[in-house]
Amino acid sequence: MKQVCIVSQHFPPEKSGNASRIYDTAVHLARLGIDVTVLAPHPTFPTGSFSRTWKRSNVQEVDGIRVVQLWTWQPGSGNPGFASRMAYYLLFPLHAALWLLVNRSRFDAIVTSAPPLFTGIPGYILKRTSRVKWILDIRDLWIDASISLGFLREGSVYERMSRRFEQMCLARADLVGVTTEELGRRISSRYRVTAPMELMPNGVNTDFFRPNNGGKKRRIIYAGNVGHAQDLDKVALAVKSMNGTYNLKFLIVGDGDTRENLERLVKA
Repeated sequence: MKQVCIVSQHFPPEKSGNASRIYDTAVHLARLGIDVTVLAPHPTFPTGSFSRTWKRSNVQEVDGIRVVQLWTWQPGSGNPGFASRMAYYLLFPLHAALWLLVNRSRFDAIVTSAPPLFTGIPGYILKRTSRVKWILDIRDLWIDASISLGFLREGSVYERMSRRFEQMCLARADLVGVTTEELGRRISSRYRVTAPMELMPNGVNTDFFRPNNGGKKRRIIYAGNVGHAQDLDKVALAVKSMNGTYNLKFLIVGDGDTRENLERLVKA
């Protein structure tokens, strides 16, 4: 039986697009007869929603998946500062790398899902120290998004270091997965990608989600992270301004750093 390890910053019971995506992927692989282990932090996101724990690790079985929760710094507020956020993003992959160095012999392949960028750390280290195959799953242009949102200054030392690390990951991975063709083109235009690139779009369970004629009122549904990058406040204001004319109802399903501010805006 093939054994695969998936490294993800998010996993249920966290509520985020990446958490549900990784869960669905892991369950699907397990149903195909693959022995799946998921490495993830103790539940943290949205930050401030879960109790902080200092437990080094916790192992549990979830729907046929072995889930290993590893300690990382857990920000205590809903919108943490830069240092707290970076500690959360950096300590988990370092802990995951140590865990994998001890347990690397049991796996045939490792999948690291980004963003955040730093989940590539354990994949890169394992490729340097073992023959494990590495699939680099890229779901977003995290560095570009950080610059456009003002979290990272273009041309700064942090940006150059991040770009350099991303190039190192792309040069070492055995396979690069991308969500859209455009994402793949943008990665290929900026970086030297030696590994094959595979389109791995988001999917949907059509046995569970089916078309519905609905009522007379038009409904627009957004499901996913409610954070800075989504800029949902502008969408909400636009829908509110058109509501009387177009009879629209906009539903937001999800959680994140900016949910409280968005709720206040909608109620105003």
